[in-house]
Amino acid sequence: MIFQKTGIDSKSRRNFFLRFAYEVIHLAEEVSGNHKLNTGDLEKLPDHIIRTITPVFNPAHKIIIENGLFTAEVIKTKNVYTCPVDRESAYVLSLFTGKYTMEEIGAMHDKEFCQKNDGFKIAGKLFLKLSKQFICHPLEPLSNTDE
Repeated sequence: MIFQKTGIDSKSRRNFFLRFAYEVIHLAEEVSGNHKLNTGDLEKLPDHIIRTITPVFNPAHKIIIENGLFTAEVIKTKNVYTCPVDRESAYVLSLFTGKYTMEEIGAMHDKEFCQKNDGFKIAGKLFLKLSKQFICHPLEPLSNTDE
């Protein structure tokens, strides 16, 4: 459905309200002195901080990784996000379970595929890409830090 006055389709409108609600919560936390980093800030973090993040998928999504395709379906709305993945990326994504840090995921990738230091780069790129879509996030909130 296109909104005639704005030219914004309903999917963009849903995204607007989701992001607006997120910003309101973020502002309330900041005012209360409990400021956390938002998803846009994640890519600004240095590697030594990103390595400590334990990634998990948003529980509002049904995640499927099969046949070279990653699919995240929002359970309530049935909106679907898909992207092609190779075998290495599928392996890394299968480890976003809340059990392993990004550093551990990178090391497991490198061991599985007999490579050196590629796993962390792959995991980091996937995590940042999916966190911008609210598909995954750190298990524990990251406090705003100048480290």
